[in-house]
Amino acid sequence: MKRVYLINILLLLYSDLFSQQQSMYGQYMFNMLNVNPAYAGSREVGNINALVRRQWLDVNGSPTTGTFSYDERLNGKNISLGGQMYYDNIYTQRRAGIQAYYAYAADMLSSTLSIGMSFGLMNYNANYTRTNPFDVGDPLVGQVVNGFLPTAGIGAFWSSERWYVGLSTPNLFKSFKTDINSKSVSFAGKSGHYYLTVGYVFPLSDVVVAKPSIMLKSVSGAPLQCDFNFNIWLNNVIGFGGSYRTGDAVLGLIEVQASTQFRVGYAFEQKVKVINTSVHEIMMRYEFGGLIRKRVLSPRYY
Repeated sequence: MKRVYLINILLLLYSDLFSQQQSMYGQYMFNMLNVNPAYAGSREVGNINALVRRQWLDVNGSPTTGTFSYDERLNGKNISLGGQMYYDNIYTQRRAGIQAYYAYAADMLSSTLSIGMSFGLMNYNANYTRTNPFDVGDPLVGQVVNGFLPTAGIGAFWSSERWYVGLSTPNLFKSFKTDINSKSVSFAGKSGHYYLTVGYVFPLSDVVVAKPSIMLKSVSGAPLQCDFNFNIWLNNVIGFGGSYRTGDAVLGLIEVQASTQFRVGYAFEQKVKVINTSVHEIMMRYEFGGLIRKRVLSPRYY
């Protein structure tokens, strides 16, 4: 209950918190579609990805995020298409939407440069009647804010069999104000987010592969944040590793390539500044492609 009260206080005191920010995932490096639209089609085969992320399992209304996506490179072309459905809930606030992706890839000797963009629509709902206020007569507490917002993003993704470099801003539109019952309310746009992602594959032996990666994230009005990730894969069947997000969290993860087409992963994240704040994350991926899939299974960066 103390956590619920704390969430209520923060929501009531700081109007800037009404603005939803870009969702972050501990296993982003295995499906960067949410971070960079140019990633669409980079696996060369059609693939379905699902991810669920849950924080504070024992608290009603705790942060819960999920995505379901599909992307593929069109056969015999340099064009890739994709789509994603997502939701992001935290107590009184709920965000859900759909996003479409388009990317064009140009081959450059032993590497590929892809430029991508995304467009979508997001629904934002804030039901402040769910709060338990100290001031029962506060008119803002009785508000239910609901609306739709356009979304768009752009990015570039340069990759080879052994490395990748990505630069992107997954949401071009910032927050805006609207009047509801003669009161100014912040809708759920996002402040500008800018990502730089880098990864490399180091074959340590015939069966052991190391996959370090880094992500720099710049957000308007917030300090620069960096994710340092390191994963080890054994015989390209089982992978394990960890991450450190500066000033925020540490994470451990394990993934299993159950077959040539199906992969499942689990990540456990612990916040470093908040006691007893753990996050559980499950990721699943299924890939199509038959004989093509066997070639793509080589130990790449993802």
